[in-house]
Amino acid sequence: NSGSSQFFINTADNAFLDYFSAGPSKHPVFGKITEGMAVVNAINTVATDGSDRPRTPVKMNRVTVSEA
Repeated sequence: NSGSSQFFINTADNAFLDYFSAGPSKHPVFGKITEGMAVVNAINTVATDGSDRPRTPVKMNRVTVSEA
């Protein structure tokens, strides 16, 4: 029930999220990073809790979505 409020940037292969894995469909892939990978890498190093949530909230001030 998070499809309307969250998105994920995968920085590793997460086969358990693949559509074709056993079980129901998981999360769709809908884009790719074309610039700003340094920011993604910085977010990737933020300390997380036992639920894999950032200990300090990560706020995105601007995200640009463009056509392929």
